Amino acid sequence: MEFETLIRERRSVRHYKENTPISHELLVSVLTQAQQAPSWKNLQPARSYVIEDPQILKDFISQTLP
Repeated sequence: MEFETLIRERRSVRHYKENTPISHELLVSVLTQAQQAPSWKNLQPARSYVIEDPQILKDFISQTLP
């Protein structure tokens, strides 16, 4: 793909569907691929946490937001 085409066809998603479940397999796939991304000086600073249970997510949000 040429750079000019890439710039012309680029788009930013600014609205996401709420309450649309993502399959466990897709989450595992995305996180596995993200682990392969290089990091500066191989420090591996990224941390990922996934909460799939709606009740645990609700409790987490209520504890972290004012």
